[in-house]
Amino acid sequence: MKSKSNISNYLCFIVGESPERAARFHASTIRRTKNFAMAIHIPVGIWLVTGFLIAHAVFKLSDALSAAIALGCAGMIYLVERLVISTPKVWFINIGRIAIGFVIALLGASSVDLVIFEREIQEQLLESKRISIVTKHDAQINEQMKLVAQKKEDWLSCKTQLIAKLTVHVEAKSVVLAPYTKNWQDKQIFYDKST
Repeated sequence: MKSKSNISNYLCFIVGESPERAARFHASTIRRTKNFAMAIHIPVGIWLVTGFLIAHAVFKLSDALSAAIALGCAGMIYLVERLVISTPKVWFINIGRIAIGFVIALLGASSVDLVIFEREIQEQLLESKRISIVTKHDAQINEQMKLVAQKKEDWLSCKTQLIAKLTVHVEAKSVVLAPYTKNWQDKQIFYDKST
């Protein structure tokens, strides 16, 4: 019988009721209070585990700091749940409860997904980074190839112009030097005969 009162004392402590006051409640109110007290453990426990996993796996914090963050998350959820239990049952407060429930569920589910699918997320991030680098690299290669092609075209154009100028220049010198070249060849032949 003593263990039952200890559990009741514990559950009364969880929901913030004094055991003496709770003992005067109607039987259905006592059952509902015990159910609230037991139900509070579910989100608190989930957020204790979730807070630790997020701090440790996602943010790579130490075990002690992760445990402290997990206790902080669980404490905040406990306080929110206590507020939900202690507020009056009015329609606009019920809408607020539902909104808080959705936000907490969304945060919890998202963070658990981060931990569970961390490897897949990392692989996807690496793959998208690799694709980004390859795309950027290919764009730079294409830009450099266009630049090299343009420079080659400019070089060939300059080479063609230079050959054309040299050809004209050599032909012009040949015409101007032709008589002297002829004369020089004659002298060379004469010189060779006399020796």
